[in-house]
Amino acid sequence: MLTEERITKKVKNLIEKDPMPVNPMRIALRENINVFHADFEFRNIFAIAKKNKRGVYFYLTANHDQRTQRFILAHLLGHYYLHFSQCKSGQLYCPNRYSSDVLPKKESEADWFAYQLLMPDPMVREFILQNYSVEQMADVFQVSLQRVNVRLNQMAKENSETL
Repeated sequence: MLTEERITKKVKNLIEKDPMPVNPMRIALRENINVFHADFEFRNIFAIAKKNKRGVYFYLTANHDQRTQRFILAHLLGHYYLHFSQCKSGQLYCPNRYSSDVLPKKESEADWFAYQLLMPDPMVREFILQNYSVEQMADVFQVSLQRVNVRLNQMAKENSETL
């Protein structure tokens, strides 16, 4: 598995090519990934990523608002960059819930990737210094308030671990 440092480095290389807010759809198009919205028969799935001889396909549930869709796409990009090379079946299913409270390692890594992609450390730190509210950050990054709060908590935890 990958360290958070390696994930952060990969994200940094990606976002250097994109203005803020990062557009995960533009990144997917740059990688020739076909993105579709779907109404899944099984409600516990929020996304599917498939790879075959013809290409790479992402299917996102159509039942979410635009900001959640952005996060889901960024999450799938995380799987694409971090896990697809090890995926023998060529398919990844992203369930809404897990049988335990512990998120599987690959899902945690894809989430970390998505948070880093959509809300990069330097920008979040700058907004904190400028006294941006959570609502303002959510608007700038085009993510939900909940996602901003999770990101701020991640950064607070990182800072407390380095002290």
